Amino acid sequence: CAASCPDTNGDFREKTVALALRNSAAVKATFSGANARENAAAIRRELPAFLYWLETYFDAPAEWKDERFGVKGYFSPAAEKALFEVSIDFDVLAKIEEIAETDKGGEVVEKPLATAALGKIIAEKFFERPLPPRVLGVILKRLSKNHPETLKWNGSEKHSRYTVCRRKTAENIEKLNF
Repeated sequence: CAASCPDTNGDFREKTVALALRNSAAVKATFSGANARENAAAIRRELPAFLYWLETYFDAPAEWKDERFGVKGYFSPAAEKALFEVSIDFDVLAKIEEIAETDKGGEVVEKPLATAALGKIIAEKFFERPLPPRVLGVILKRLSKNHPETLKWNGSEKHSRYTVCRRKTAENIEKLNF
């Protein structure tokens, strides 16, 4: 359950391997029905031997190794998506996207805004307390890096400004592609 994980943007990410397992019909069949207890007991019995094999005989590729923790942190794309969807970053991104869609007068979209100004706009639009500027600044910096189609960073480290972009509609994309 992604919601039970701590903030995955910090030190946690370096120490974690998050895999996504499919809840396929075969998995469901293994853990349900008449043989469910026997199958679970067999897996419990065999797991120590598999872990021993991994630690003793499996030669992990160099790109998987890390000097600090032994193995580099890894998040599968499905786990990454699930964790993002329960993060504060996702909440802020959704609010910025809604502001961009409803900004018909052009008061916000395509205008460079300071972190505090953007935080105030978000807080007023959604009737909530603004996030502390440092916290919001870190979130906006990550969002501008990972979602440049929605939020662009412009400025220096000392004076960050962000430009909210309107999403490209299918009509606009068609015009670009001729």
